[in-house]
Amino acid sequence: MNKTFKLYGLIFIIVMAVLALLELSKSEVTDWRKNFDVTEKSPFGLYVFSQEVDHLLNGKVKRTDLSPYDFYKTQKLKPHNILIIESKPDSESWNKILESVANGSDAMVIGGEFE
Repeated sequence: MNKTFKLYGLIFIIVMAVLALLELSKSEVTDWRKNFDVTEKSPFGLYVFSQEVDHLLNGKVKRTDLSPYDFYKTQKLKPHNILIIESKPDSESWNKILESVANGSDAMVIGGEFE
């Protein structure tokens, strides 16, 4: 083999070893985007909240995928707490939520954009 080919091969191996060491020693980057996703373990993710909320509130949490309009159409509830995360309810749903708040419930809305 040619001496220059061996030299280039040795330089390539050294560069790859240095890159591998740098890759192994870098710290993990934290994702600070506001995603409010129950499956994300990032600072704004709700994974821990989703796992612990039943224990913290003694199992009194009722989760639903229904719109507030459909939920309140089928259920008549005494005053309760409403938590809406990253959802954009339609105007009829907002009316049902506000009606429930007027009857003594508390509402908390977490989101990035409001219209």
